[in-house]
Amino acid sequence: MAQSTSNNQTSKCKRLYYFLININLFDDEETLSLIDQLLATKFFICLLTITVIIVIAFTIFSIQTYTVTIQSPNEIIFEQLYAQYSTTLSCPCRKSSIRHNNFILLNPYYHPICTSQFINQTFISSLSDEKISDYYLLDYRTMIASHFQVIALLCRTIIQIVTNAIKEFATRYLITTNVLPYNIFNTQVVVLIKQLKQTTTTYIRHINDFLSLNIFHNGIYSGLRTNYAMRIIPGTTTVTVLTFKYTTLNKTCSCSKTNTCVQQAGISNRRARIVEYNLTTSENLTMNSILLFTIPGIMVGCLPYDSLLKSTLECFYNQSCIDEIQLFINGLSLVKALSSSHFEKNATVNDLFNHLFIEFWNEKINFSNYFHICSPHSCRYLYSRRFNLLYVIVTIISIFGGLKAIYYVSIPSIIMIIRRLSKFKTVHNKNNNIPTINQSVKYRFISSIREFYEKTLKLNIFPSSSETIDGIYSTRIYIFLLVNGMLVLFFYSSIIIRIHNNSVDQPSLNEYKQLYKQYASTLVCPCSHFSVYYSSIMYIKPYYHQVCSSDIVQDDRWLLYFNGFDSGLYAFDFRVQGLKKFILLQVLCKMSNETVTNELVTFNNSEFATAQVLNINEFNTQTSILIRRFQQQVFDQEIL
Repeated sequence: MAQSTSNNQTSKCKRLYYFLININLFDDEETLSLIDQLLATKFFICLLTITVIIVIAFTIFSIQTYTVTIQSPNEIIFEQLYAQYSTTLSCPCRKSSIRHNNFILLNPYYHPICTSQFINQTFISSLSDEKISDYYLLDYRTMIASHFQVIALLCRTIIQIVTNAIKEFATRYLITTNVLPYNIFNTQVVVLIKQLKQTTTTYIRHINDFLSLNIFHNGIYSGLRTNYAMRIIPGTTTVTVLTFKYTTLNKTCSCSKTNTCVQQAGISNRRARIVEYNLTTSENLTMNSILLFTIPGIMVGCLPYDSLLKSTLECFYNQSCIDEIQLFINGLSLVKALSSSHFEKNATVNDLFNHLFIEFWNEKINFSNYFHICSPHSCRYLYSRRFNLLYVIVTIISIFGGLKAIYYVSIPSIIMIIRRLSKFKTVHNKNNNIPTINQSVKYRFISSIREFYEKTLKLNIFPSSSETIDGIYSTRIYIFLLVNGMLVLFFYSSIIIRIHNNSVDQPSLNEYKQLYKQYASTLVCPCSHFSVYYSSIMYIKPYYHQVCSSDIVQDDRWLLYFNGFDSGLYAFDFRVQGLKKFILLQVLCKMSNETVTNELVTFNNSEFATAQVLNINEFNTQTSILIRRFQQQVFDQEIL
């Protein structure tokens, strides 16, 4: 039984083998012998098979680029698309300009001092004393009312400025033609908020510097008699201005040189201010008194404002410290200790001022609102793939019919030509008569062309047709349409634009320029860092008027010249007034330099946000706008 089954299988294989070697697709070709017909059939099958395999391999391994459009995507779909097709995804916004207040909320929380009873007018009024200027200079009762008046003013002013800045910021627009992905959106918004903080802080610092310089260089006398005092010399009618000095860390500081002189405050055991006056130096007031105790962190000095900035609020976080002072200042019974703060207790008021008395900005960024307002009507992305079964099948079907017809028509003629060339070679080997051979070649060539022409005229690839003439005409129409179709396909393939995605990892600047020169409209280079500091891409170095670097504003040059004049000169003498004018000029130069320097620090620490590399023209345009805006901002700060 097993042997019978084996014999049957062998018989089937033999029959299949004989069928394959004897298959004849050209049995209607009368011009070909049976052997040539079989040879043409094998050649036809092999050539068609090889061609189909090549086409299949080409279509399988060739990269095809597809464009997909999704209408009205929601936020989740957008995030999924961006995760997969970040480099080619494009989602145009219906609304390209969106106000900041639609997706940014800033609600700053201020230091407890700015919401406490310490800045209440009732409390401040309770600290007033008609004879406050008679207290010992280091007695805190001299300045406590002024200190809290200044704190209240600083809190109100800063809160108002910050509120106005936030309102103005909220009315600005974020302009995006395409939806920004969350990470890029968040980076850009963080940069915008950071710039708002820096700009507001710089603005307030500028006001502070201007006030300090203005107060000092205009020689303003404190009503508390803490920087200067006027005294009539006994036995004369001469009024002399006396300057106070303060000692810190065993170093003496005169209020005639700076307003920043300070000393530890406390509570004195005497009410009257006793002074000793040195008639020789016309300077130096020494206070003969004894402090009962000092107050931690509290400083007094030439002016309440400057001494407050160098003070800390650590005593007012401690109820025991407040109670101890309350024994001498009854108004403190109206307040309680400050609640905790994220600032260190020993942070100076100047530190708080530099942070705008803000504990935290309480910023909220809402990407969902941004996406909803942007509301892209569609998202388009490109993707590439190597193997697409449908594409392979369609390509084979579209090519197979044409290839079959071409091979079916051309292969018999090719076989015939090969056969004749083979016979000619045999004759050539037997006959060495060159003229005869040349004549034979020419004759055979013309004869072959004539025969091919006649065969073409009688070609009929539809032999099953009832009429031979109909088959011949059908063949001619088929060949004409086939040739035209092939020509159209050739020209279409020549002019069609195919999209190919090429990636260049970590390109250099020269490589980028070369790529941009060739593919400017399609080049996409995502940045590895979405933001860079201005200082890394722009450099600004201001050059000031020569007067600000000349000798006439130098302390050790021209200004030193005025120190040698006698103080008894007439008040309107240039040697008296000139010094003040040149000092004022010096101050203006310093203020200008400080303003520009502060603005430059803010500018350099600002960040330039971009998701993709900008071409050189766009980069130059945007940086030029930023520089012009910076120049205008500096000018606006100066004229405030």
